[in-house]
Amino acid sequence: MRLSRAARALVAACVLALTAAGPAAAAPGDPIVLTGPAAGAQVTAGTAPGLQARTVPGDSGLELRVSRSAAPVDACGRINADVAAAPGAVVASDPALYDFPTGRWYDTPGTYYWQVSRTGADGSCTASEVRPLVLTAALPARPELASLSQERIPRRIGRTNGASFVIRTGGVPAGVGSARFLALVRNSGRRWRLHSHGAVPGRVRSGNGRSEVGFSTVQVPREAIAVTIIGRRRGGGLERDLILRGDIPWQQGPDHPSRRQIDLETVLLHEFGHFAGNRFHVPRGCRDTPMVIGLATGEWWRSTADFSYRACNTGG
Repeated sequence: MRLSRAARALVAACVLALTAAGPAAAAPGDPIVLTGPAAGAQVTAGTAPGLQARTVPGDSGLELRVSRSAAPVDACGRINADVAAAPGAVVASDPALYDFPTGRWYDTPGTYYWQVSRTGADGSCTASEVRPLVLTAALPARPELASLSQERIPRRIGRTNGASFVIRTGGVPAGVGSARFLALVRNSGRRWRLHSHGAVPGRVRSGNGRSEVGFSTVQVPREAIAVTIIGRRRGGGLERDLILRGDIPWQQGPDHPSRRQIDLETVLLHEFGHFAGNRFHVPRGCRDTPMVIGLATGEWWRSTADFSYRACNTGG
């Protein structure tokens, strides 16, 4: 069908208008997809973690928030910005990808939470999911410290009495390296704000008046993985002994335990919780705490952003 001159002019005008139009503004329903590190990822402190988000080209009102808490602070579901905040900037090579340049908050190890939100011109607000991020201390020269979280145990999990202990180096089973064992004990105690007074040879000797941590299978009840014994010293004060079995398949890390292994770090964190004065247990389930009443093979709790109990997994 032939078009009149006026119709051809109208079509040309429409084509020109469509070609010249810029990207549509983002609508409140347009999703914000986080494309930075996965939830619970561990990044070495001092390395920019690359917190980015994908939405629509031409989006505006985007803001990154980084906090030490995942708790929302407003009706939009946004978290606090007590650590860092930054507006979005388009990545030159991808108009739908946004970066968020900030100061060097990521130099300090710890567990953080990050989120991207959009505030519309009409006051509407859209918030993405909240992702935990663990920044670990740079330890290239100390492989025995690989993957150990420096996160202090939150007070909601348990309190501490600030007690001290010595580490017994005897009886360490073949599947656990001596250097790794010492690193795990010192780091786990430090996270509970407990204090190591060094290492001595031999196995734990309960009742000798000194608080000790180590392996000694014969002193652990057969149905238990480990035990913390608390008793009074003759001269006053308390003796606390944390004793581990040596005849079970331990996973020393940094790998997570298989379905045939018990996670050594989790057990240490649990028993140090009792050592620190917390005598309670938490029922089993999907719990963000190492103080559960029982630990199955293949389960672990290493930090608030790195734990896995079977009740948390839909696969059972």
